[in-house]
Amino acid sequence: MVEQRGMTLIELLFVLVAVATATIMLTHYSTGVLEYWGRQETGRRLAHWERAIRVAYERNLGTVINQTTSLELSVGTVQGWPHEMAPVVSPFDQTGAGQVNSDANRRLLAQFAAAASPEEFSIDGQGRPWRVWVHGGLTEGYKGVSLRYAKIAVVSAGQNGKFESFVAPGQPLALGGDDQGVVVDGLPLTRTAFDRSEGRVESVKEALERYYQARYWVDAARDPARNYFANADPTASTPSSLWDSGGSFAPVTTASGMCGWVGALGIADTVCRTDWGQEITVESVSTATRHPANTDPARNTPPYTVVVRGGGSFVGSLTRVASSHF
Repeated sequence: MVEQRGMTLIELLFVLVAVATATIMLTHYSTGVLEYWGRQETGRRLAHWERAIRVAYERNLGTVINQTTSLELSVGTVQGWPHEMAPVVSPFDQTGAGQVNSDANRRLLAQFAAAASPEEFSIDGQGRPWRVWVHGGLTEGYKGVSLRYAKIAVVSAGQNGKFESFVAPGQPLALGGDDQGVVVDGLPLTRTAFDRSEGRVESVKEALERYYQARYWVDAARDPARNYFANADPTASTPSSLWDSGGSFAPVTTASGMCGWVGALGIADTVCRTDWGQEITVESVSTATRHPANTDPARNTPPYTVVVRGGGSFVGSLTRVASSHF
């Protein structure tokens, strides 16, 4: 009969040491793997954040984000024209570094990011809430105007759960510890918006000049002294022969929206607003323009003019002058 015996104390000690060592190694390995994949997932979600913020920013150029230092980024739904958005919710709270504060806001941001899930705007890849800094009220000179814009930073606290990053207006995001983050700088987006708006103002000016030429050539009299930019004298102080009575446009004495003019000018209705959603204005019979009824003798003879202006979140003038020429 074979004698059976148990493990000696030394053998048991060796087994316990081996198990403990393996446990430590596996725990360290699994922690590293989880941290790695957590950082990868955080990076993926930050990319969605960046896309969503860019879309929201471009669609809300005229809201508080470009005009004050308030921690607010409004997102909304299109109201007719692609760049005219009505702010309906504020996805960030108003106390320091904010969190996305409602399911509705997360769904909107997910739509802007194209296919991202709303949950991604609630927690990072480590399962912790994001922090979002919005610095509004920043200004920068560009093409003779002062643009208003904002910078938005989204930061994950990383594996250790501590926010160790520094964000300041006008300064790059300084990530600290194991934080991950992304900054959307509104200045390039605002410059692009200004360039597009400038192009629309120029298009309106050119359309007015084409209109003037067309009216001149269809007029049998073809009188160079006649103002084809307006169909009547609002002051009734000049002969009617100096005005294009058959023309489409009544005299405009103060800056007024010109979206109602697009049909007669032969331009698309999207051209009549700037990227800030503001209607481009015109004035044809005022002290700022040349027209037959101008009381300044130096400004009541041809070439006649129309002042075209575009507005937005900038300080300065986006102005063009349409002039009569044949």
